[in-house]
Amino acid sequence: MTGRGGPATATTPWNSVSGPARPGTAIPAPIRAVAAGRPVRAVWENKLGGITFEVGAHADRCFVKWAPVASGIDLGEEAARLSWAVSFTPVRSYSARAPTTPGRG
Repeated sequence: MTGRGGPATATTPWNSVSGPARPGTAIPAPIRAVAAGRPVRAVWENKLGGITFEVGAHADRCFVKWAPVASGIDLGEEAARLSWAVSFTPVRSYSARAPTTPGRG
């Protein structure tokens, strides 16, 4: 298993492949646009640079995934893979994909 800087070792735990977002993670412009003034915080980061953000609070709370263009992550395919969860928990549908400018979040 590899982590954010190479193979997992005693100093890089198994969850170094993905885990809680690092403090101070920047909020990309497409996420700020989706948030439309609601509170935003990064909650999860994967080794390819994809980040899950919590947007809003209480009944207005949702989670939004973002990935840099160069990551190779296809968020449309990700939405399709997650569709199985609808049978087990409330899941908002994939409704739009914010445009991304390469090199700018």
